[in-house]
Amino acid sequence: MIDEQETGLHNLINFGHSIGPTIEAILTPTIIHGECISVSMILEAELSCQMGILSQVSIGHSSWCLKAYNLPIALSDPCIANIPTACLLTINHLLDIMWIDKKNSGPTKKIVILSRIGATYEPKATVVKDKLIVKTLSKAAKVIPGVPSHNPVLMSTPDSKSISNHALVLATLGKGTCRLTNLLHSDDTQIMMSALKELKVSVKLIVKVLILTLQRRVLNFMGRQW
Repeated sequence: MIDEQETGLHNLINFGHSIGPTIEAILTPTIIHGECISVSMILEAELSCQMGILSQVSIGHSSWCLKAYNLPIALSDPCIANIPTACLLTINHLLDIMWIDKKNSGPTKKIVILSRIGATYEPKATVVKDKLIVKTLSKAAKVIPGVPSHNPVLMSTPDSKSISNHALVLATLGKGTCRLTNLLHSDDTQIMMSALKELKVSVKLIVKVLILTLQRRVLNFMGRQW
């Protein structure tokens, strides 16, 4: 009632309704509307993360919630991938259909971006560049090793064993010295470092960082207990 002309605020209820309808347009009537929106909610949440606005943890929580209702969360889900017309879900085709979204301003695409679960980045749909949408829809990214502009490289990773392992892989692909801080000490990261050693990758600095990080956490824990 506040925004009967759909000038901005009304767009917020269309979270998941930018990429989702394009998927539905291609796969209908084989797949239902809600399943397309479920996939789109995760894709648009990942887009929010690509823009540096939404955390990866929020995407994980959203994925767990949707999967609990047996809803698909990716185009690779069997209920979508096994549909014969799924081969038409190309990035260019999806972008072409997204062009007619009523939230858009001419050729400029607008998508509801989340800042956290239950909150949007703006009180309206946000302008998003095509290259970010392409990056989110792409199945994979090619990582090319090279010489960093600043050497040695200092990278501070969040407390996530998954992200820490990704950082270890990126450090291995690069050239020169790469120093990682805040690397989470876990069985997974230890296995990763052991694998890197077998590949003849020097991990002396990495081991030092892990030991110092673990010592700091133990001291902090003892301080809280005291």
